[in-house]
Amino acid sequence: MRLNKLLLLGFFILPVLSFGQQTKLEVGIKGGAASGLCDIGGISSGGQPWVLDMQTSQIRWDMGFYIRYKISRKFAISGHFDYLRLQGFDSLSKYQPIRDRNLNYRDDIIEGAIRGEWYFYDNPDVGGNFNYTTTFSAYLFAGVGIFHMAPEAMFTHTYHAADGVWTPGEYYPLHTLTTEGEPEYSLIQPSIPMGIGFFYTFNKTIRLGWELVWDKTFTDYIDDVSGKYPIYREDVNLVNPYSKYLTAQSYWVPGITAKELSNYGPGSPRGNPNNNDSFITTAITLGVMIHPRLPKHIRRDFFQKGNYKSRASF
Repeated sequence: MRLNKLLLLGFFILPVLSFGQQTKLEVGIKGGAASGLCDIGGISSGGQPWVLDMQTSQIRWDMGFYIRYKISRKFAISGHFDYLRLQGFDSLSKYQPIRDRNLNYRDDIIEGAIRGEWYFYDNPDVGGNFNYTTTFSAYLFAGVGIFHMAPEAMFTHTYHAADGVWTPGEYYPLHTLTTEGEPEYSLIQPSIPMGIGFFYTFNKTIRLGWELVWDKTFTDYIDDVSGKYPIYREDVNLVNPYSKYLTAQSYWVPGITAKELSNYGPGSPRGNPNNNDSFITTAITLGVMIHPRLPKHIRRDFFQKGNYKSRASF
């Protein structure tokens, strides 16, 4: 009964919201780049949540769509859906301990988020032509989101085993392998997106903009690396035969010594549990303003009676 009442209330509220949003509503698409700030993927060291430590060669794509509703001149709310890929390889690091760890990952992220936007700069007449058809706005934003992750790792070597031949380039899901002996973590996680953006509005209809977004998360397993190497990694009775091979790949680093290899054995640090993973995206946005269309008789009377005045004539 209570559910039916809520549904009935929704049928009355949604049309009202839709009508009210007509003059302030924008829908659009976006596309750009994404990079993970995780334990794997650093250039100088691991587990550093700094943009300057990104592996630029491993920057991948971000794509999605959004809807924005302007509440007032200074504030707006927006909903976003993003599909992006994160990726990193220890072998690209300049820091030998990380390079010798020799782990890697890729992770396809699907995220939905709601943001609040504050417009700290607004120019309603770009060019100063007094026609007010091209405007510029810049804003800061923060919000809440939820995302689904799917970490995978690739074999960096050729390995011959009784149950098959695994070769470089093959990716395997990591979620069920418990590569650190951890409890099976959830693939659905909350996030806090925050950042900066701007857009130009042309002819009061088309919006072209740019955004830079940093997503704070509350998980350290976007790259499936956080704690220590499990004690049982050499156990042949592991549930999944891939676990012990994807847990540690230092053995296949060219020229690694036995002493160096001992740093990556059972019980040794595998990641940095003190820093949660995060990711950063940057994208070009292309939106369309949805304007109301008045009934014909109102538009006819409006123009015939001389009520219309262009802002360009002021």
